[in-house]
Amino acid sequence: MQVSTAISLLVVGVVGRIAFVRYHKFRFIVRIFLFLICIAISSLAGILASPVLYLIGKGGYANWLVGQIFYRTASVACNINCNVEGAEHLLSIRPCVFLANHQSLLDMFTLGAVFPVNTAILAKAEIKWYPFMGQFMQLARNIFINRSDRSSAIETMAKVADLLKSQNLGLWMYPEGTRSQAKTKMLLPFKKGAFHLATQGNIPLIPIVCSTYYPCYSESEMVFEPATIQIRVLPPIETAGLTTADVDQLMETTRKAMLSTLEHLNTKPKDSISMPKTKTE
Repeated sequence: MQVSTAISLLVVGVVGRIAFVRYHKFRFIVRIFLFLICIAISSLAGILASPVLYLIGKGGYANWLVGQIFYRTASVACNINCNVEGAEHLLSIRPCVFLANHQSLLDMFTLGAVFPVNTAILAKAEIKWYPFMGQFMQLARNIFINRSDRSSAIETMAKVADLLKSQNLGLWMYPEGTRSQAKTKMLLPFKKGAFHLATQGNIPLIPIVCSTYYPCYSESEMVFEPATIQIRVLPPIETAGLTTADVDQLMETTRKAMLSTLEHLNTKPKDSISMPKTKTE
């Protein structure tokens, strides 16, 4: 019985290995599964650690700790790494608003790689109900916004500037508002919320630009391949003296700076597994 079991396991292992090497869709499924396991592990760690960190006066480390745990485990499990430039800007000033381009699930890697201490995340309200992650994010005192209720969203944003100043926090936002699933070096149109917040509170903006993940990652094509993602943190953009009348210009200036930076960044496939042919939109 033991011999037959061993043979069965060996056959399964060999077949699985062949499928993993030959079929990118199988690799996609395996890596997504490992990715979700790493999210669950890091979120559970955050659920346990957050109350303790707040009790000892280190609550600002909760998001950072979970980001580190996720990045260190998932980068090994999925063979995804990040190369960060301009990291000195991450802690250069508080309060501030961090603005990152929003592409896909792989944003979790880039967030984990650069997420600074004393920073909250502005997230859609639905995330509250995600298993493990939602519970952690509430314990870590992140900010949730109901995007389907405009008056509620405006009310939430009106309170955020005072919160950032009173607690000397950074705020992580995605100005595109939704995942782009980009296959080229592009950004979706920006929403104005972050820029109203910055001008009303005279809070500096710190753009964070991540290279386009495609062709290493594509949900529509079920591709998830080993890669090194390039991230560049830009110098702070000051907003002192700006008013609501300057929002459009500030938004356009910021978007142009991020798009110009994106043009010079590339996600680099690793050589261990052959990449599928690149498709363009």
